Amino acid sequence: MDRKRWKHTEAEFDAFIDLSDSEKQKRLETLREENPQLYKDLKQLLESADDSQNFLEEGRDQYLNNLFKDLADDSAPETEENFVPRNVGSYKLLKPIGRGGMGNVYLAERADGSFERKVAIKLVRTELNNSEVKRRFNREKQIQASLDHPSIARLYDASTDEFGVPFLVMEYVDGKPITSYSEENQLSVRQRIELFISVCHAVQYAHQNLIIHRDLKPSNILVNPDGECKLLDFGIAKLLDQDGELPELTQSGHQYFSMKYAAPEQIQNRPVNTLTDVYSLGVLLYKLLTGSLPYSITEQTTYGDFERKICEDPVPKPSSIVRESKDQFRQLQGDMDNIILKALEKSPERRYPSAETLADDLKRYLDNLPVSARPAGIIYRSRKFVQRNKMVSSFAAVLLFTIISGLYYHTTEISKERDRAELQRDLAELETAKTAKVSEFVVGLFEQSDPYSSSDNELTVGNLLAQGRERIETLDEAPLVQAEMNMVLARVHRSLAEHETAHQLSNRALAILNEQASPDSVSLANAWTMQAYTLSSLGRYGDAEKAHRKALELTNPENKPAVAERLNNLGLAAFSLGRMSESQRLLEEALDLRRAELPESAELASSLNNLALVLAAQDRREEAEPLYRDALELRRSVLGEEHPSTTYSMTNLATLLEQMNRLEEAEAGYREALRLRRIIFDDDHPAVASVLYQIGWLQSRRGQLPQARLHLEEALDIRSRVLGPDHPSTAVILNAVAVVARDMGETEQAEEWLRQALSIYRSVFGESHHDIALVIANLGQTMQVKGNSEEAERLLLQALEMNRRELGNEHRHVADNLRNLAELELEEGNADRAAEYATSAKEVLDALDLEEDHPDRQLLEDLVQQIREV
Repeated sequence: MDRKRWKHTEAEFDAFIDLSDSEKQKRLETLREENPQLYKDLKQLLESADDSQNFLEEGRDQYLNNLFKDLADDSAPETEENFVPRNVGSYKLLKPIGRGGMGNVYLAERADGSFERKVAIKLVRTELNNSEVKRRFNREKQIQASLDHPSIARLYDASTDEFGVPFLVMEYVDGKPITSYSEENQLSVRQRIELFISVCHAVQYAHQNLIIHRDLKPSNILVNPDGECKLLDFGIAKLLDQDGELPELTQSGHQYFSMKYAAPEQIQNRPVNTLTDVYSLGVLLYKLLTGSLPYSITEQTTYGDFERKICEDPVPKPSSIVRESKDQFRQLQGDMDNIILKALEKSPERRYPSAETLADDLKRYLDNLPVSARPAGIIYRSRKFVQRNKMVSSFAAVLLFTIISGLYYHTTEISKERDRAELQRDLAELETAKTAKVSEFVVGLFEQSDPYSSSDNELTVGNLLAQGRERIETLDEAPLVQAEMNMVLARVHRSLAEHETAHQLSNRALAILNEQASPDSVSLANAWTMQAYTLSSLGRYGDAEKAHRKALELTNPENKPAVAERLNNLGLAAFSLGRMSESQRLLEEALDLRRAELPESAELASSLNNLALVLAAQDRREEAEPLYRDALELRRSVLGEEHPSTTYSMTNLATLLEQMNRLEEAEAGYREALRLRRIIFDDDHPAVASVLYQIGWLQSRRGQLPQARLHLEEALDIRSRVLGPDHPSTAVILNAVAVVARDMGETEQAEEWLRQALSIYRSVFGESHHDIALVIANLGQTMQVKGNSEEAERLLLQALEMNRRELGNEHRHVADNLRNLAELELEEGNADRAAEYATSAKEVLDALDLEEDHPDRQLLEDLVQQIREV
């Protein structure tokens, strides 16, 4: 910059600094349009004044004189291109690597070769080499020398060059700013937090040594190739007294820091302390996890606007910045929002009291423990308890949710079913007492299970439920609460496939309510419904249907939503008994009620789904498809994309598409459901295993046996570990993976898995069930492959008889059994008997009105052609 241009810029600067904030903004806009070069020079001068602490301490004239020398020097700033290597003391400067307010930083090595080590040398800029700068440079040396921490760059040496210019010899960190490193290496949220925690430890160490950094920002926190953080540049750090205060700090209206990471007290020139660094850490964490600062800054932002944003405006939740990334939004929403916002409190006393407490809360977040950044109410603490205990999670969550939702249901249903004010008041008092008892039960149960208050006993699902059953026995003086809790635990045991225990608990609840409740009690009707559920789980479908009918009888006909629920349950009971027409009629009646009473609801979506299920079972797939799609869209609208019920609609639709031989569409649906379930649940959740099973089974149909085997064995591993090796859901996958193993020629392994599945099903359902028939048929085909035709025929006939008894003559499983028998007879050379079985199978398929290109028809036609050729 020549002197004439400098004088013009200097005059503009003098006039500019006397303007108000709004006038400054207008002036900059005018210059940008009318004189771009002057606008650029003025901006450079303003930024240099803003970044340097020399401006007020040296005075305007001295500072501008030094700055002009700097700007006028053609060699400043140095770059690798114009740099000339030279020696400084015992070191040889190799290249420039940085530039700060007081000095330039160079990569260097020992000039005498006494030892090989790259170092960073910070050399005071010649034009700033005055007594004040030397004093500050000496203070930085003292501060850096007092710090010995693996995450803080070390000071090796300090001296002056031949011209008396001071320099520091420091550890050279070959790294990148923490934000750049995280982005380039695509670190996960967890990995970024773990990296940030190490920064907190370094800052805490400095604070414990009575030093605050005051300029924490990405460029001062480098990460080396080994993933280790190093904190740099204590050039504007200050020494605290023993009480943590800054006895000699005066800021005099000037900023010594990078404003984008500055705390409100720095912007307003108020006293600073360790909590100032905590705020800067909050800004850094916000940037690290969202990619943005907590406020928007543009070239048009005035200083006044900037001060208002930092000191007054609320900080947006970090999760709100990353809404487009559902996974990132889910991880930041809630606890992480609260942690960051606590660090960014405007008032220092409301922030974390130290960098260490911030780090502690982040570690608790990573461990799914309650964090201090939000109130720890019963719901919040219970949710954290669930997340910590993976084996307990699904069922403890069901337990707590069932209790709370049951309370809500009762308090709302009571008011719906009572008209007289006096009775309603009495019932309200009863419900209030009942609610208090249930709340006491919940708190007590979770306190016993909380690691903060419990003994060293291992926490498992069984332990939790055993504690619940023991506490129920203490509720004799509150029989209605006792009945309620029995129903809650019955539901949880049923979800664990502990059906006998569930039925016993349901029986207890029903016995209490039959004695204590009024005939039109909501609780009594609900108890009959739970009784029906447990009976159905035991395979006693006829008894279950009777219990559902009793629940309907006890339901107030004016309570249309409750009536719809009972009709829905009866429809599903009829479906289980194979009475498809009756099932369809009941489900349609429930659907009509829900359309009228509960439009745009999750209940309506459930009815649409169930009716589609019945239609699909009757091979009326074209009618079922739009219902499944409507149910899916409604659940997306009401519950959201990342909700378990939404993913169940996805898999139901995919299963239908698979049955319609639209295999690519089906697999796409399954994979989307799998993606969402991995977000919603843990990777080892049974719901994830279910989709893995469906994908694997579809791949087996497409002949992709190795891929199918991998998916199915992963699903089997999850269910065996989480639900147990004897769970009926585990048997489902044993059956499927056995078929794939058989088709891959591993008949011994296939037989072992099938017999294991058969044993599980018989322990649950007894001797006769359509799932048992399916396994027996697969075992028969395996015996056929092994060459044991006699045993194969016996098993296939047994499966055929069981399916006819359980499902009726006109069912696809019956057609499958007949076709399998035809294949066996053909293989044995009995063409006539094979033809008889094939004809019977065709009659079943014709009765089902399957489309001509249905895979079942094609398989049978291929077989008939083979029989004709014999």
